[in-house]
Amino acid sequence: MRGNMFLLAGFWCLSGASAQDLFEIHIYEYEPLSWREYSLEAHLNITAQGTALRNGSLLHTNQQTHLTMEPTFGISPNFALGFMFLNAWEPGNAPQFAGWRVLPHFYAPESWRLPLRLGLVAEFSFQNTRYEENSRRVELRPILDREFSHWQIVLNPVLERALHGPGTRRGWNAEPAMLVRLKRPVFSPSMSFLTPSREAPYRHRHS
Repeated sequence: MRGNMFLLAGFWCLSGASAQDLFEIHIYEYEPLSWREYSLEAHLNITAQGTALRNGSLLHTNQQTHLTMEPTFGISPNFALGFMFLNAWEPGNAPQFAGWRVLPHFYAPESWRLPLRLGLVAEFSFQNTRYEENSRRVELRPILDREFSHWQIVLNPVLERALHGPGTRRGWNAEPAMLVRLKRPVFSPSMSFLTPSREAPYRHRHS
């Protein structure tokens, strides 16, 4: 059985003003996987300055650490299936399982010769209400990926909403994100731009 493995680990210190999903800091690119290929990513961050007190069912976020493991498996050249396993812990406490997510990936074939490489990642979230006030959530993340001779630009015009919990009354939120990368043979620096959303105080978010 042949597989491609990519392990990406990131460490971020988030402040109370962060607009990022505490379990995922990610902009999706056009990255199709063929049958029997897979990838593995790890998202690691700590909230350096968060809430000091509980907020309803939500635990305080100050110094809270988050680790997400994200395996993705290729089903066909144009479809892949990913999962996220969410873990969190506070100082002095043992790690806790915070929930999971399932992510189907769809990609337009490059044989269509479109001016952009197009894809869509849907994210269905099932989380512990100690870490997310809405126990179920859906996110639709289109992928618009364009490469030039020296640059790559990726846009994710994200739409998301809560399916169960107090956030359902807010409806759909638009949360566009963009990545700009300078292409180099050995090291390609990149910069990401994330947009805050009208979210619950805990998520501050919306990556």
